[in-house]
Amino acid sequence: FGVAGQLFLQLGDALALGFADFFVPSTRIGQLRQRLAAGDDPALAVAALAEPAPESALLRSRDWFDPIADEALGDEHRAPVEAAATLIRGLERGGEAARETARTVRRMCPTAVVVTLAQLRHTRAEALTLAEVLDDDLRLLPRLMQRDDFLEGVRAAVIDKDGAPGWDPARIEDVSEGRVARILAPA
Repeated sequence: FGVAGQLFLQLGDALALGFADFFVPSTRIGQLRQRLAAGDDPALAVAALAEPAPESALLRSRDWFDPIADEALGDEHRAPVEAAATLIRGLERGGEAARETARTVRRMCPTAVVVTLAQLRHTRAEALTLAEVLDDDLRLLPRLMQRDDFLEGVRAAVIDKDGAPGWDPARIEDVSEGRVARILAPA
């Protein structure tokens, strides 16, 4: 989850989080291809052409974000909606970057936010591997896509492009714990 306001990872973030091992600039891809075609060891060829990782904006934000996330997500017995509301309140009480993150999250589908945070808490508590997380996501995504909010999000972003989805419910605090429980239920 990191900083909710970032919709995609920057290069430094991807490297820092372990989604990538090296940064080989596109200007050196031809050299990499030649070295690999010549039979060079792939790890050595990549390491020889890689550049240092750019700074990670995501990791810089950990100083203020992690304590807020730990408070909200650390208690696995806290109900999912209450955990999400606690996270939002913590962000809204934080510095400018935290408040901007809260504003961004508030624009997202409230039910999807609560389910996402519940899944992050579950992943954290169970120390799931990436493969296990992806398997679990395949269980949840169809349940989220069947909801009217999915169609509303597509309408607002792709069809009408008005950027004004009418989420039901409109606020994280109003999401039903029962609705979330049905989405999170085992297969």
